Amino acid sequence: MMKKKLGFLLLILGVLVLTYPHIAELINNHNLSRQSNDYLSKYEEPGYDSGQKLEEIRKCNDRLYSLANDFQDPFVDINNEGVTNCDLISDSEIFAVLEIPKLDLMLPIYLGASENNLSRGVSQVEGSSLPAGGENTHSLLAGHRGMATKEMFRHLDRLDLGDKFHIHLFDESLTYEINDTEVVYPWETDHLGIQDGKDLVTLFTCHPYRSNDQRLLVWGERYTGN
Repeated sequence: MMKKKLGFLLLILGVLVLTYPHIAELINNHNLSRQSNDYLSKYEEPGYDSGQKLEEIRKCNDRLYSLANDFQDPFVDINNEGVTNCDLISDSEIFAVLEIPKLDLMLPIYLGASENNLSRGVSQVEGSSLPAGGENTHSLLAGHRGMATKEMFRHLDRLDLGDKFHIHLFDESLTYEINDTEVVYPWETDHLGIQDGKDLVTLFTCHPYRSNDQRLLVWGERYTGN
């Protein structure tokens, strides 16, 4: 009888060990979505005016456009502290929300790709534009390919040309259409700068899954159609 009880307990323990990562991932995905929706709700209140904040952000992006891009790969530079080029908000505060409908993902966006920020959501890579839209902008948004109990950008390779994603900033929503994907090495960054007249956002993660050797880039260009 004792052996049967022990066997049953070991079976239950084994099931818990196997299912814990999946359950934890569901819970974490839910929490990230809740944080994102809390952000969106905050700016849906009647009378909210984002005009002044957006003006400051776009002035910051204008300054970035006038400077040479100097990117720091957040998956190589482990000492990166997430210093941004513009002191607009605290690096612990959600700046915007990334929505990828095809992957059913809602992730908070932080300024500065520190390890702390990358563990909490998606992060703007230093030297790239802030994800606020407008001509002469190119924002690189980095995310882990997946953590033990968080999905993050694990399934980014499932996105195809023509798929869309959205940046929700304050009370505005910006839509981007995927026009290219590529795999590069961490040092291949010369082509990631701002392109004159373009409004670009590139999603940036490690490749292949469970490896840190290369980078998967998913390029999006501002979509203004219906």
